[in-house]
Amino acid sequence: MKEELLHMVPRAVIPFFKGVLSTIVVFTLGNVLMYAMRSPVSVCTCAAYHDEMLDPLRIGTPRTLGNADFLRLLTFEANLLQNSISSPFPFVLLSMGNSAMKEMYQSWYCNTAHMKEVHERTLIIMSGEEAKIELRKTSPNVVTIGVPTGQGLQESWDFDTCGYWRLVAQRVRVVGELLRSGIALLLWEPDAFWVQNPLEDPLLSRFRENEADVLYYTDGGESIGFGFLLLKPTPAVLKVWTALEVSWGSLLQKELEGKALSDTCHVLGEQTVFTMLLKDPQFAVKVKPLPMKRYVSGKWYDGGVLHSELVPSKTVNEAPLPVIINNNWIIGNDAKTRRAKRWGHWFANSTGECAPRTEHQQMLRTATLSVKTKWPVWGEEPPDECPRCPKSDERL
Repeated sequence: MKEELLHMVPRAVIPFFKGVLSTIVVFTLGNVLMYAMRSPVSVCTCAAYHDEMLDPLRIGTPRTLGNADFLRLLTFEANLLQNSISSPFPFVLLSMGNSAMKEMYQSWYCNTAHMKEVHERTLIIMSGEEAKIELRKTSPNVVTIGVPTGQGLQESWDFDTCGYWRLVAQRVRVVGELLRSGIALLLWEPDAFWVQNPLEDPLLSRFRENEADVLYYTDGGESIGFGFLLLKPTPAVLKVWTALEVSWGSLLQKELEGKALSDTCHVLGEQTVFTMLLKDPQFAVKVKPLPMKRYVSGKWYDGGVLHSELVPSKTVNEAPLPVIINNNWIIGNDAKTRRAKRWGHWFANSTGECAPRTEHQQMLRTATLSVKTKWPVWGEEPPDECPRCPKSDERL
């Protein structure tokens, strides 16, 4: 029945049922019009439905989604997630990455598999077709969609290349579209170790009651980190985020002119520009930092890549058991992966899958013990863990 409807032209109406839930999707060849009739129960996010709606449309002659279609469908999916959340503050956990980060997403999925509601509230945007398909196989409880093809964003780009900044620009635009649709967002990165479930932290779960518009992670500097950032879709946030899209987007566009995606682009980071805009009184955005002792930076690991003006890791290590340990202050995805594995903070096997239940629970206990003892499972940092990082004697 479903296959017949998919090939009906010019339109077809397909109901999907899950308990008392009914999602009705209306297709046309020219565009996609969708609406959902739903109860508070979970939404049907069938794999086949995803493939047909959020990738090249398989209605009549297949075609590639344009950017406008992609943003409309992304907003629809995020609305489904938000409406299915029973929490008083139903924010969506949003992350965006490329194929080089696939294994990190798989490890994060296994790390958080036991955490209540985390996967059910997560939306991952992947700029790589094969990586997206793999994530759907190994992370079936998480909604994963792909960036439209033909934009040069499918490949893995090194930091500071024009391709990298174009991917960042896509994330900035995605966040803006979702905020303008009234969706509260928690931005996160897959390289972090989630020691505890942040959804159980009252700072996040009850943030709706807080007068602040933005709840942010900081590593001690002035910049607001996007690695763990909670945004309410308030008028003040919408105004400042639109300003970010316009001002930073203009800077980036000038830098991109005449350059290949593999070229280096010297542009001020979007986090830096966002921090500068928040200081402008015309926006009147109220911000609140997360406690550094609970949401720690990569300086927690072996001192990270430290400089004299930054807080030494031994000070951070005096903190109680953290909620999140970010794996930053290190250069390169390979170095991040090696460090996570050495500390026992890596949870996926070689095929990207989670270990059996008993083994997985032991891995979590070992990882948590390394946080309590502040000692890596596999010993001190080897000299070749991060070839591009400053040597240990250059860090402090």
